[in-house]
Amino acid sequence: MSCVTGLAHIGIYVKDINISIDFYKKLGFTLDREENPGVKLAFLSAGTALIVFHVCLNFI
Repeated sequence: MSCVTGLAHIGIYVKDINISIDFYKKLGFTLDREENPGVKLAFLSAGTALIVFHVCLNFI
């Protein structure tokens, strides 16, 4: 039997990266870095949890 004990890493596609960053910062996450390798990325963390936002240009 497995038991989930935490969150290590999750990637989320977003339409507006700045709105997403602001929302998660209000939840206690800190912005560690941003990158723009053709697709803008933002890395936020809280404790051992890491969230990576990917901008999705073809968002439905």
